Amino acid sequence: MRLVSLCAFISLVMESTEADDCFPCACSFTTWQGRSYILFADCSSRNLSYIPDINTEIYILDLSNNAIEADELLKLSRFRFLMVLWIQNISLKKLPRELPSAVSHIREFDLTGNKLDVFSSDSLASIRYLEEIKGLEAAYFEENAFQGLGSLKTLDITLSQSNISENIFSDLKLSSLTLRITTSENFPTNLLSFGKTSLSYLSIFAPRVTYLSDMVFDGLSRLEIISLNFESLQSLPLHLFFNPSKENMPTHLLSLSIYGVKSLPRDILRNQQRLESLTLSGVEDLPSGIFDGIQTLHHLNLSTSNVRRVSPYWFNDLRSLKSLNLSHTGLRELGNNSFVGLNSLSVLDISGNHLTSLPESVFQTFRQTLHHVNLSDNAISHITEKIFWELFSLLSLDLSHNGIVKISTRSFNHLSKMQILNLRNNSLYYIPEDVLQYQHDLRHLDLSNNSLQSIPKTLLQNAIALRFLDVSNNPVATFPENFLEHSRFLETLNMEGNPLHCDCRLFVIRSQTSGPMLNMTGICVSPEHLKGMSLNTASFTDNCISSTTESHVLTSTASKITTETTPLTSSDPEKETFSSTNSPFKSTFSSSSRSVLPNVTSFQQKTTDKTVPSTDARSFSQTTTPFSQTTTSFYQTTTLTSSSREETSANAPTKPSSTMKDTTGDTTSEKPVVFEGKDYGGIPSSGMKAFYIAMTVIGTLFVISVTAYVIRRGRLAIRSRSYSVNERIVIAHEETSASSNP
Repeated sequence: MRLVSLCAFISLVMESTEADDCFPCACSFTTWQGRSYILFADCSSRNLSYIPDINTEIYILDLSNNAIEADELLKLSRFRFLMVLWIQNISLKKLPRELPSAVSHIREFDLTGNKLDVFSSDSLASIRYLEEIKGLEAAYFEENAFQGLGSLKTLDITLSQSNISENIFSDLKLSSLTLRITTSENFPTNLLSFGKTSLSYLSIFAPRVTYLSDMVFDGLSRLEIISLNFESLQSLPLHLFFNPSKENMPTHLLSLSIYGVKSLPRDILRNQQRLESLTLSGVEDLPSGIFDGIQTLHHLNLSTSNVRRVSPYWFNDLRSLKSLNLSHTGLRELGNNSFVGLNSLSVLDISGNHLTSLPESVFQTFRQTLHHVNLSDNAISHITEKIFWELFSLLSLDLSHNGIVKISTRSFNHLSKMQILNLRNNSLYYIPEDVLQYQHDLRHLDLSNNSLQSIPKTLLQNAIALRFLDVSNNPVATFPENFLEHSRFLETLNMEGNPLHCDCRLFVIRSQTSGPMLNMTGICVSPEHLKGMSLNTASFTDNCISSTTESHVLTSTASKITTETTPLTSSDPEKETFSSTNSPFKSTFSSSSRSVLPNVTSFQQKTTDKTVPSTDARSFSQTTTPFSQTTTSFYQTTTLTSSSREETSANAPTKPSSTMKDTTGDTTSEKPVVFEGKDYGGIPSSGMKAFYIAMTVIGTLFVISVTAYVIRRGRLAIRSRSYSVNERIVIAHEETSASSNP
């Protein structure tokens, strides 16, 4: 451990030394053939107006969120191996004419947050290795603006001009184009013709475009991913993706996303034989039969589109569908045949709709494959018995924000694999005690923001894997005894907003669950001396007081309570146990004591092998009366061993134990107090606390040592992985030398 800590210290010293060579930036260094390089220099958000004077070669440089002038960028020429340059949000209006020669070897250029006045063919023409441009925006783009950038593969661009030339992207061989048109209402028909042999990813955001030609995608047969956002477009052309009279159409799409279009033709998706992901969001008119023939679809997202009602057999051909999102679609009803054909569905989201009830067989089509269901934000008031029947594979169920008033006892009987159940923000005032009897794998239960007056004692008796329980914002003041005795792994218990009565029952919860590892939150409302205190700071044992006296406090550290007496015998076996009202020896607790001290289930005392006649029992009881008066809520049973009974003599002298203390003293016993059925084997609760603290310290030291080791190993791994980067630096160096010495 000391060796690992020493290595971590040396590593930190080396990093601080290297940081001095990179001021005012934060840098990570690497070495190649005995020479030091800066792998990444973070100079962002440092209020710089100049290029930092760093003498070491830099591979990645971030100058974002500064106030650097355009001409200052020419000083980047000192970094001959610079390959990645980020200058986001520096209020750049123009690019210096000499910039291409200053950064001639960069591969990636990020201009996000800057708006240039003009972008011409001379702006970046000489950067022949440039592969990616992000966030490029200009008030005006000239024709052939990207001439000479033959290596460019990825372009993220915003066109703010009204008249867009069809030749802006000529000579490019892009594989990925993200295009935003913020002003123009027309989309040039041949704008994308450059990508016939290379373009595979296309994203278009054009909120003002009102017309789109069906020839826009002609020849783009290599397209695999398309995202279209046309908020002002009424409809898409029928033959936008497939035209039987034309070849080389984009009929091999893997992912298609359409946002904002008001309506779609019924056959717009015809002949898409490879489509796996489809998003139709914000569409007001979805024709019946639009999904016919798409047998390869895995993910369908109809969120925010206008569905209202799912037509029978609408999804009949989608037999490979894995996830279906119908959230916020205005759904008002579902039928038993609404999901016919979805035999492989595992994720279903129908949240944010107006459903008031569910048919009993609505989920039966995919009962063997369904894993996640989201029914939140609807108007369902009653969960009947058979809605979720036979969903044996279901892992999570979200019923929050529904106004649910009643849940039938057998509603979740078949959800034996369920791990997450969310019932927050409903109107539950009662929950059946056996509703979760088969949820052995339940890990997350949220009952917050309901009207629960109490929690059934056996609600979680089978939830042995429970990790998170939220009962906040309910009028629940306390919990029944043994409520969480089977939830040994509970990590979080949230009781915020409850009128908590902080008595010993809350202390018992820690002993029943994960103890010090339990994060228990809430604010005490009573008793008065704990009012307003957090559960993390309140001492529950301060309220563990007898119901008849405030002078005797049972603390958590006093785990041994004894009363040394001599065994008492008589000729009548039934008189071996005292039954006097004033006697401190009773077989059970009184009801008043049990309400205050639910954590004490046995109160034992030590007996000696001496015997006393029954005639002296009254005198002995009288001698113990002062003690019994102050502890009337504590009742004990004196159990006589068989050996003491054999030695009992009618004439044996009575001799009270010398270890009996007066009413002002504490009483102890050699056997531990048993808390809720838990016997710690003679170890007092203070010993358990010490044990937990020791284990916490050992665990902390272990984590620190492992962290130091990981930091060291991670540093070595970064250096080893940087060799491939250094190879590119060497190649760039050779190219620089070759260009300077033709």
